[in-house]
Amino acid sequence: VDSVTDVLSGTGDDLISATEIRIWPTLVNDGKVNIFTTSRNPILFVEVYDTKGRKVAVHQPNNSSLNQTIELPVAKGTYFIKVHTRLKTSAAKVLRL
Repeated sequence: VDSVTDVLSGTGDDLISATEIRIWPTLVNDGKVNIFTTSRNPILFVEVYDTKGRKVAVHQPNNSSLNQTIELPVAKGTYFIKVHTRLKTSAAKVLRL
């Protein structure tokens, strides 16, 4: 994904692929989101954006990890998560209730 605008508009040509990266749950009460890469493509870092396209958080794993749990901001609302791995960048929409 080149930008959050691509995610917001749905025009990104590299959105989440279920075979590469899984992000769950997409409806969150406690703010915790799990990220799992099914390939041997470790997570480099994860960015969280709000609906206005502002970067509100960056998470970096402590080691080369295929799994990571991140914490969304406290405010309820819609967030866009960009997962950067060695081979690709993918994005998903998550709603904090």
